[in-house]
Amino acid sequence: MRLTTLIYAALVAAAITFFAVARSFPGPLSPGDIGPARFPQAIAIALVVLVVIDWLAGRKTWGALRVSDLSLAAIAGGYTALAIVLAGKIGFFVVAPPALFGGLWLLGERRIWLMLAYSVGFTAFLWLFFSLALGEPLSTFGA
Repeated sequence: MRLTTLIYAALVAAAITFFAVARSFPGPLSPGDIGPARFPQAIAIALVVLVVIDWLAGRKTWGALRVSDLSLAAIAGGYTALAIVLAGKIGFFVVAPPALFGGLWLLGERRIWLMLAYSVGFTAFLWLFFSLALGEPLSTFGA
């Protein structure tokens, strides 16, 4: 139950954050156009709907819900939203390693060297993939 609650909280927090950030996107660029903001907002709404459907489908198999699970879920949701906002402000490659490290810690991993290797390694992989394989280097710092 604990892992499921954390994942649900993180997904809903991400969806709410995406929806809120997309409100600052420009409006429709031409008549009949829905505008750049609508796609991420539609994805955010779909994500929340899917989380609710999965929660309703799986709740019969869960045990009792503990307050500690709810508080950890709230922390995970806030942590996810903060990471998304900070990635836009100071840059994805600055925020990603500590965000991944903290997420692994919240999920219960305690092997520090493994968490460090994954956090730094996955971020480096993403940077190399976009820079070399796709030929689209991503900015290191926020706009």
